[in-house]
Amino acid sequence: MIERYLKNSPMLKMVFLLIDIRHEPSNNDRMMYQWITYNGYHPVIIATKLDKINRSQIQKHVKMIRQGLEMEKDGILIRFLLRQSRAEKRSGI
Repeated sequence: MIERYLKNSPMLKMVFLLIDIRHEPSNNDRMMYQWITYNGYHPVIIATKLDKINRSQIQKHVKMIRQGLEMEKDGILIRFLLRQSRAEKRSGI
C-alpha cells in the first residue's frame, strides 16, 4: 500500500525519512533509503532524538548516519530537536 502510494501519487513532491540519531541506521532504515533513492526521490533525512545525546556527540552521530546510509555529499540531513516548554508540559500538550 505504501509502495503504491510512493510510486503513483501525483501529489507527492518530497519524501522524509526519520532516523534516530542515537543509533546507526538499521537494516530497515538502509533498505527504505535505498528504495526511496532507487525510485528517483531525494529524501530529506530527519535525525530525531537529538535531545538524547550530548552536544559534543552530534557531529559524530550525523557522520554515522551519513555513512550508514551511504548518503551522497549533497544529501539533506536535518538534525531535529523538539522540546516541550515548561508551560506545555504543565498543560499536558
